[in-house]
Amino acid sequence: PVVWSQARSRVNVFKFYIQQTVDGCQDCGDNTLANLTRAGAFSFLTANNIRIGLEVGAVKDWNCGREPADAVSGASQAIENITRAGGWVSHIAMDEPYMSVKEWCKQSVDTASSHIAYYIKGVNSRYPGIAVGLIEPYPFFSVEELKNFITNLESRGVKLPFFHLDMHHEGALPGKDIIRDLQELESFCRDRGISFGVIIWGDNGSSNQDYFNGAMFTAQTVRAAIGAPDHLIFQSWSETATGSRIFPDNLPEDSPMTLTWIVNQITSYFGI
Repeated sequence: PVVWSQARSRVNVFKFYIQQTVDGCQDCGDNTLANLTRAGAFSFLTANNIRIGLEVGAVKDWNCGREPADAVSGASQAIENITRAGGWVSHIAMDEPYMSVKEWCKQSVDTASSHIAYYIKGVNSRYPGIAVGLIEPYPFFSVEELKNFITNLESRGVKLPFFHLDMHHEGALPGKDIIRDLQELESFCRDRGISFGVIIWGDNGSSNQDYFNGAMFTAQTVRAAIGAPDHLIFQSWSETATGSRIFPDNLPEDSPMTLTWIVNQITSYFGI
């Protein structure tokens, strides 16, 4: 833990992919439930007052057209596994369910809202203290589409605790006023009491430096538009030319361009 002591003091929530917290993951490498439990990862985070989050596939191509009861059960299993290992789950972030319904399932916003409302209410009926929020991509969706989707959820009795924007700069530049769009989304969420966050990441995963360049570009855009958002999410799924996802290195925080170093640099940039 000494190799990320400063970054650790700046992290409020540490998020796992749900696949890492249930048995049988084929794509998790060494980050499996058994290894994480053996290492004391979940209990360590809780002992250090860092809340645990899960990123989940609430509505995806594999459950098109049906209420996601299986996804609710999967979340429950993950939460129970973490609890038994000494951890405490406080947040669940749904990974782009509206995009999945529109792009893969070819279904309407009403269908997406119905299934996502089912998922949120299902999880909260079992775990009322867990905040279940939303991730969606920009500019895949326009600001108006995102606002309409959130409003549709509200009409079904869903109050989102947070909304996280997955912003792709390379796709957002042509014909997009990113500054105005960020301001409009942040204002829309603030008026509804929804915490607004932006995922800070680099499109290019070819090296630590390339990843940092993209992440810093995103941070500069966000600060220019709205200052510090309610949530800053540091995450990477960036690929090399061969498809591997090995950059940035995680540790140590005193080595330039590692993920923990980036956390320290960019939180300082936002005055955190």
